[in-house]
Amino acid sequence: MIVRAHGTSRYAPTVAIAAIGALLAVSPATAQRYNLETGINTSGTLSSNPDLAPSGQENPGFRLDISPYFSLASSGGKLELSGGGALGMSVDLRQDGGNGVSFRPSGYLAASWEAIDNFFFIDSRASVYSTLDNPFQATTDPLSPTNTSTSYQLGLTPYIRGRLLSQLDYEVRSDNQWTDSPNWSGQYSATNTATISRAPQPWGFAFSWQQQLLQSNEEGQGLLDTQTVRFSLRYAVTSNFAVGARVGAEKYNYTLKANDWQRFYGAEASWRPNDRTNLEGYWEDRVFGNSWQASFSYRRPRMAFNVVSSRLLSNTPQQFLTFPGLSNLVSLLDAAFTTRIPDPIERQRAIIGFLSQTQLPAELLTPTFIYSQNFQIQETNSASVVYYGPRNSLGFTVYSTITESTAGISSQIPVTSKIRQQGTALSFSHQMTPIMGLTATANWSNSEDLLATSEVTTQTQLWLQLNRTLGVRTNGWLGARYQWVTSTVTNDATEFAIFFTLNHRF
Repeated sequence: MIVRAHGTSRYAPTVAIAAIGALLAVSPATAQRYNLETGINTSGTLSSNPDLAPSGQENPGFRLDISPYFSLASSGGKLELSGGGALGMSVDLRQDGGNGVSFRPSGYLAASWEAIDNFFFIDSRASVYSTLDNPFQATTDPLSPTNTSTSYQLGLTPYIRGRLLSQLDYEVRSDNQWTDSPNWSGQYSATNTATISRAPQPWGFAFSWQQQLLQSNEEGQGLLDTQTVRFSLRYAVTSNFAVGARVGAEKYNYTLKANDWQRFYGAEASWRPNDRTNLEGYWEDRVFGNSWQASFSYRRPRMAFNVVSSRLLSNTPQQFLTFPGLSNLVSLLDAAFTTRIPDPIERQRAIIGFLSQTQLPAELLTPTFIYSQNFQIQETNSASVVYYGPRNSLGFTVYSTITESTAGISSQIPVTSKIRQQGTALSFSHQMTPIMGLTATANWSNSEDLLATSEVTTQTQLWLQLNRTLGVRTNGWLGARYQWVTSTVTNDATEFAIFFTLNHRF
């Protein structure tokens, strides 16, 4: 038997210790109320082709997964904690005798501390993700060790904010992330920002300076530095609708095409008719071409959805923060439950109970991280919705992401890599009786190299499972899945599997 510490890294202990220190540095004595949920998942999967090997080379096997987990939330004091995680262990038994054991931690812990009342704040976050190693290769499910590894990230954000002369709002912050994975070790990213603004009355303005830094262990690569200054002039057309124009300048220390200050211009708009609806965005003509960011969110007592579109500079550490939020049903449920359950602790309990009963996934399909030691130009479009009914519930997401890599950020420099990822997922739950329900999920994803059109991989998955309440804190489900992969990069493959899961909350 082979024992594997899945996705281990020489930086993992350092990140873990630093994360614990960052969270413990904030005294928990200020937290007035908290909610801690713990439990354990035990599941078994019998698969006809767990490695997604080509036809005739299948190696059937059985995998047993045991995963203790927790979720945490607190409110009511100067310290707010949130998070959740699982420590998974998988035992693989293969027909050809290639057995093995792997370990897979996952989850996050976040703390927000109001160090000085209404002035100085510190946010910290420690995250562990299971990610695909290659967007052109597939995997059977999130717990599979095939084409997956474990990545770690630590974030620390100190910032100050307040108001001057009763009308001027200011904020100075530094967002820092340390990311480590078997693919790219020891990457550091920072976004330093200083902003002063005045809300439109009817005229308003905003002035900001931003610096983005990126450092990695790649030999010969120094600290990559981008700096941007911009000024926005805003006008409130009505009490809830404002428009504006912006001008600015930017420079980069790693490309001769823009190592001196280059001017740009743009426009912006925002519409907030009530506390349930928010539409805002901007467009700019930047050194690397058109740049924009727009979002629309709306919530009702039983549903919530969001639409996001952007074309921005990005890097691998930033993808760890961006991608999970594109189809996060937990955040959408939190928005949908806000009106009926204003208390955050009780709302978290309701979300956990809802997901446990319906078996909708906490996160739907998301793009795969494109690992890079440099800045990238990333265009992302996504939409997600969750609906909660007395008997029927659903979650839906669709996304398209194009990631461009170049030798330097400039529209005049040839693109060296351009990968488009598309995907959609629909998960539907029907409560047949008070103790029994049915959940069906369909996923479709596609990765294509736009510079080498012969490199395309498409994966389609169909899941069906029967859920049953076995006790006050125990649920079980039995299900089956079928999936097929077509690829010009690796191989075509099909898989059929049956699985069971027992979940017990302590």
